[in-house]
Amino acid sequence: QQSTKENGFDSAKVVDLDWETPESIAAADLVLASEVIYQRPTVDLIPALLQKILRPGGRFCACEQVGRSQDGICLFPLFCAEMKELGFIKVFEEKHSLDGSDLEFILFQFCAP
Repeated sequence: QQSTKENGFDSAKVVDLDWETPESIAAADLVLASEVIYQRPTVDLIPALLQKILRPGGRFCACEQVGRSQDGICLFPLFCAEMKELGFIKVFEEKHSLDGSDLEFILFQFCAP
């Protein structure tokens, strides 16, 4: 909550969310997330939840570490395929490197059908 205020989003509602057992959440126009595709189950759970809570035309914006995998399987491409199958459209994708680090991150955005 503090970060949203520091960045000028005074009216933003911040909620903690368990992808596996989400409680009742109101419909949203925007969901922001960072590094949430970290295990194979999230590849299916997150898109299913977004399908329920994002209003038509709503946006999911996130940042993920490039190449994150589990059991040798890269998770981000699987996530994108699941989002596409549910009718989401990827409207933005951009890679960034951290200064002085070999780590790369991908910023991306999907639009709900």
